[in-house]
Amino acid sequence: MVVKTQSHIGVSIYLFAGLLSLFATIAKGDLMDADKAEALARKTFADKYLEFTGDKNVMGKAMSVDGKVQQTGTKSRFDNDDGVSYKSDLTYHDFVFPTDDEADKQKNQGGQNNQKSNSSKPTRIIQPFVSPHGGLSEAGGSSILERTMYQEFDKFSKQDEKEDPNKQQDQKGVKQKGVFKITTKEIFEDPKSTKNNEKDKDKEQKKDKEKEKVERFELRDEVKQAIEKVGNDSAETVIQAAKDKESKDDPNALPNELLLYDAAAKATSALWNSTMANLYQRRIFKGLPDNPRPKLSEETPDCASWEKKRLEELAKLSPKEREAEQKNFELTKKGCEQMSKMPFNAINPGYEVDPNDNKVEVLKERGPEKEDAFARDMRVQLELMSAAGKSINDVQRNWKYDPEDEKVDIKTEDGGTIKQNMAEQLEDYNQKLQEAQAGYDDVKSEAPDIFKSNVDASKYQIEPGTRSLMEINQRPAQGFGDLGVDASKLADPAESQNYNDLIKNVK
Repeated sequence: MVVKTQSHIGVSIYLFAGLLSLFATIAKGDLMDADKAEALARKTFADKYLEFTGDKNVMGKAMSVDGKVQQTGTKSRFDNDDGVSYKSDLTYHDFVFPTDDEADKQKNQGGQNNQKSNSSKPTRIIQPFVSPHGGLSEAGGSSILERTMYQEFDKFSKQDEKEDPNKQQDQKGVKQKGVFKITTKEIFEDPKSTKNNEKDKDKEQKKDKEKEKVERFELRDEVKQAIEKVGNDSAETVIQAAKDKESKDDPNALPNELLLYDAAAKATSALWNSTMANLYQRRIFKGLPDNPRPKLSEETPDCASWEKKRLEELAKLSPKEREAEQKNFELTKKGCEQMSKMPFNAINPGYEVDPNDNKVEVLKERGPEKEDAFARDMRVQLELMSAAGKSINDVQRNWKYDPEDEKVDIKTEDGGTIKQNMAEQLEDYNQKLQEAQAGYDDVKSEAPDIFKSNVDASKYQIEPGTRSLMEINQRPAQGFGDLGVDASKLADPAESQNYNDLIKNVK
C-alpha cells in the first residue's frame, strides 16, 4: 500500500515528453543483420524488465513481459498478514480508525519474555492512518515507512502528554496532536440553530447563530518532512533500477524511460486503490450505527469477512442474547454491503430516517456540510485523479483548500524545481506539443520529401478534466510494441469505481 498524506490534494503527473530510448548494450547494426539486432533488443528488454519489476520499490509483483508473475529479485519476502510477495520501503498497513497499540501493550505486559510488568498504564491508542506495524522491527515485518510514521507518532504523543490540552489550540484554530496538525474553522451555519418554534425563540435571541465546525487533518511539518524523505529515497532506488547495471551509480546516466513509465503506471494505480480502500473503510466505520459497526482493514477487507467474524462472535452467546443481536446484525450487514456499492464520489453517504416512514432508515448522500474530514480529503483526491486537471473549485466540499494544496514539486530541465497543479502541468505539456508541431511544420516546408505523411500533434493534447490520471499514466503502447511486448498484458485492471469492485479486481 502507498502512503496517503492528507496534506496533499495534488498528485504528480507523468507526461509523454519525447522518444523512448533503447539500451546502449545493443550491438551496432553494422555488426549483425536487422533480425538478429531486433531479437537481441527484445531479449535484452525482457531480461531488464523482469529485473526492474523485481526491485522492491517498484509497485506490484515481479513480472515477465508476458504478464506472468515471477518470484525473483528482492520481492521474496512475504508480509505476515496478507501473503503478498511484496515488501517495499513503502509497504503500509494502516487502520482508518483509532486502534490499540499492540507494541505498547506488549511493552506494558513485560515484553516477549512474558514477565509481567507492574505498570497499570492503559494501552495507548494509535491515531488513524498510523500503521501498527511500525512498532515492530524490520525483522518483525515492518517497512521503513511504517517505522518512520510510528516513530513520529511515538515522539509527538509523548510530547502531547506533557502539554496542557486546553492550550493546544491557537487563536487561528490550529492544534498539534500526535502526527497531525488539525485546523478547525467555523464556516457553515447550523440549520438546527434557526428559530423552529416559539418555545425556542427566547433561547435563540440570547445567542448568535451557531456555526458548524469543520476540520482539516494534515501531517505536521516535522512528520511530513520525515515521510517525504522515505518517499524520495524510495524513488531514487526506482530510478537506479531503471539504469544499466554498469551505470546505476552514475548520476548523469539516463534511466530507461519505458521502465519509468511502467513504474509510474503501477504507482498511480496503487495510489488510487489504496486511497479508495481507506475511503470506504472510513465511510463504513463512520456511516453505520455502532451495533457494532464493521471495522474493515486488510485483515478483514470486505463485508463478507466481517460477517463471518461477527457470526462466530454471535455463536458464543446464549440463544436469547443471539436472538436480540440478530436484527442489528442483519441491518449492519445490509448497510455494509450497500455502502460498498456507493460510487466513490458520493458525498457523505450514511443512514437517515426515511421521511415517509420513521421506522425505516435509508442510505443517502447527506451532503458536504458535515462530511468527515478524512473522508472528504480522500474523496476530493479521487475526484481530482479521476479527471486530471479538474479545478478543485468544481468539487463539492466543506473546506476551502489553499491553492498550494493542489500543487506538487516538479523538476525542471535545468535541475531546478517549480510547483504546479495538474492543470498547469497539462498546459505545459500541450504547449510543448504545439512547439513540436511548429518545428515539424518548419522542417517539412523546407524539405517536403523527408516526411511521407502528415503529423498532427494536436491529437495528443489533453484537455483538463477529460482523462483520468490512471489513463494518462498508462504504459505507452507503441514503445512496448516496438519491442514486441503487449503492454495490455502488463496493465492493472481498470480503476474501480466503488469498494465492491475494488475487492473483486485487486488480488
